[in-house]
Amino acid sequence: MKTFVSVSIFSLPAILISFLPELHEILRFDRAALGQGQLWRLWTGHWVHFSHSHLGWNLTAMVLAATWLELIRPNSLLRFAAVAAPLLSLGLLALDANLAFYGGLSGVGTGVITLLGLILIKSRPTDRWMGIALLSLVAFKLAHDALTGTAMLSEFANKDIQTTPLAHALGSLLAVGYCSKNKLMSSGLRPPRFQQCDLGSSGGSDPTVAVQIPTDR
Repeated sequence: MKTFVSVSIFSLPAILISFLPELHEILRFDRAALGQGQLWRLWTGHWVHFSHSHLGWNLTAMVLAATWLELIRPNSLLRFAAVAAPLLSLGLLALDANLAFYGGLSGVGTGVITLLGLILIKSRPTDRWMGIALLSLVAFKLAHDALTGTAMLSEFANKDIQTTPLAHALGSLLAVGYCSKNKLMSSGLRPPRFQQCDLGSSGGSDPTVAVQIPTDR
């Protein structure tokens, strides 16, 4: 039941927002609006999607990974997502000055899948291969988007919408940081109940799509 609640909090807002397109402008990552102090967009922008396939592929990958993560590490999903969402948005603000708008769960989802892969690698031998496979798929997707500049799965009616591999890379790095932090916690700085994983390295990104609309539109 707790797993269902966590995954629902993570994913249901994206579904609801897809039926309320009038909210997209209010909720999406918007560089200019963030500069005016509309800080809620650091979180809500990740729930805004730009096509049905964009939402569908993101949710398919994210819900599967998020459910698996919650089953083996309860409460990890929302803890990670609550911190990763604003940090990822801030990273995009700082590192991509041409990014005017952004939306999609793929950046945070990258972190969720990477986190799951890292945890599996440190689990039973039968699970390690699954962790390696997940991280390999993530790395392949990130490389594809970076080299081709196109989305492998999602389709967009607006040709000005582009993939943003930087969001995927940031998601992966945030997962590595999350694991590194918990490795320090496991050394005795925090009680055992806060320990989520005992890892310090990873790579790759997520098999979903982030989007970018050039500022000259």
